[in-house]
Amino acid sequence: MRITVSEPPAAPGGEWSSRRWRPATTGRGGVRARAAGARAHHDLRRRTTSIVRATAAEGARRLVVVTANGMITEGDGSVTRLVFKPVLGRVPHNPFADMLRMEDVVRASGLDWTSVRPPPLTEGPRTGSYRSAIDRNVRGGLRVSRADLADCVLRRLDEQGSLHAALAIGG
Repeated sequence: MRITVSEPPAAPGGEWSSRRWRPATTGRGGVRARAAGARAHHDLRRRTTSIVRATAAEGARRLVVVTANGMITEGDGSVTRLVFKPVLGRVPHNPFADMLRMEDVVRASGLDWTSVRPPPLTEGPRTGSYRSAIDRNVRGGLRVSRADLADCVLRRLDEQGSLHAALAIGG
């Protein structure tokens, strides 16, 4: 399977049309597109809609998106669930609400999708020893390395057990 890992293309005037994503999806069996950057944790729903349309238009079936585990509490310990996450939910321009809308777009896409939900990322090495859980957070999985996140995303492309599911990972 050929895949594309893509940053969003330049979007003059905030345009996020599927036309801009099509070169990245042409002839691919799967796409892992990053709809947000370090400064772009807003309007993920619109960007993801463009990615989904381009992916479907080019005949790719597999889509793996990366969101975050901060928006759900299922599986969290009581301190995280009852103290930290309610505080995060009150932060202005909360990225988690937009990530939930992004996941709604992915779920409705008709593609073979997986949403990977990591905790905060570190610069550590790939260990391959991260844990995962479907539709709930990994209890005590407070951090994971970017390298382990990349490993998880690549493994999801050929794996059937997480199709149409949100997969949380944690160290």
